[in-house]
Amino acid sequence: MPYPPPAALAETVPERPDRAGLVWLDGEWMYRGSTFVWRRGGWVVAPPAGRFATWQTRYTDDGRLLMASGSWYDERGRPLALIEPLRPATTPANEITPETVVGR
Repeated sequence: MPYPPPAALAETVPERPDRAGLVWLDGEWMYRGSTFVWRRGGWVVAPPAGRFATWQTRYTDDGRLLMASGSWYDERGRPLALIEPLRPATTPANEITPETVVGR
């Protein structure tokens, strides 16, 4: 990818659902095809013995930008499936995300 992601979008954190084992994950930019897409944060049920690695960006020696989306891993470091939020954040209307969009 030729350029870094935009600044993070402001998110409104909804009330925490009354359920054990929930954690809050912030939203993040993901690079898809030739553009950045915002994945909203939200309250998710953490998988048993799961660990979350936040998104990372890194420049290579030749100037390329590498980006890894946030992901869940099991105790052996194997990737787990994406967990959809039980209650996603909302994003105030802006030039990227209209008020009616509820997440991607």
